[in-house]
Amino acid sequence: MEKYLKSLKMSANLISSIYQDITFITLRKNRKAKIGEIDIAKQIRKSLDFFEILIEQKRLKVITNLSYCKVNADIKDIEILIKNLIDNGVKYSKINGVSDIPHP
Repeated sequence: MEKYLKSLKMSANLISSIYQDITFITLRKNRKAKIGEIDIAKQIRKSLDFFEILIEQKRLKVITNLSYCKVNADIKDIEILIKNLIDNGVKYSKINGVSDIPHP
């Protein structure tokens, strides 16, 4: 039952996140970018945590070799990019697959 609830919560969070991303992209032209220093490794870890339940359900092994990597960019753009890459990686991986995320 707990696994079912976790999965349901993750699905609701994913739908909410997709809605927020679509809204952001739609309204982006009227918004000023907030450029700042971003740790890419931290953003990758954050997205991996977000997709943890899906990763577990597909029994994927995710190998990471992440360390601090600074870029100057819009934080929301980077969040959407990384989330999209990890979502696609999980979605299109085979069950029991292995995904290697190298140092950025």
